[in-house]
Amino acid sequence: KLVMNDTKTCPNAGPAGGSRSQVMSGNACRLAAENLVAAMKKEDGTFRTYDEMVAEGLATKYEGNWVTTFCADHPIDQDTAQGDPFATYMYTIFLPEVAVNTETGKVKVEKFTCVADVGTIMNRLLVEGNFYGGLVQGIGLALTEDFEDLNHDTSLKNCGILYPNDAPDDIELHFNETIVQAALTELPAVVRLHWMLLIL
Repeated sequence: KLVMNDTKTCPNAGPAGGSRSQVMSGNACRLAAENLVAAMKKEDGTFRTYDEMVAEGLATKYEGNWVTTFCADHPIDQDTAQGDPFATYMYTIFLPEVAVNTETGKVKVEKFTCVADVGTIMNRLLVEGNFYGGLVQGIGLALTEDFEDLNHDTSLKNCGILYPNDAPDDIELHFNETIVQAALTELPAVVRLHWMLLIL
């Protein structure tokens, strides 16, 4: 039996900011399940029941630890700011269609198309939410955000964050799922999580 959402049995993993729970907790849970299955497996290829595991003195609680670091083998080059520092990546093509007022120079994004390979999608609604938020944030970063004057630009009103009517109504998201053995999806994080899978 998988015990879910019980803060008594799982250590503090922090919030699910930036989808790290998908990558970190998901891999930790996967490894816990693999450890449990390995312990349950008999030499003939069948699996032990809970009672058989107890009778044989085998543990019935297994942990999965998954750790990612900033890949020490590929540090950021301090002179060029280039490198391969993360443990996970996604691959995306962004296609904004913009209108430019030739008199004022003002730019407005009218349509945004995104084609992405993010690995295995476990929860499409969360992935879409991340993309919608990231796209709008990227538009703001490119066109309106300005955080230079600490005496002026320290409020949401003054630093150029987009308003809802500044975002395009026409956003298309297209996801390609490439299933590979080592697929790790979404965003990297530097964190160590311990999740326990229990059979009761």
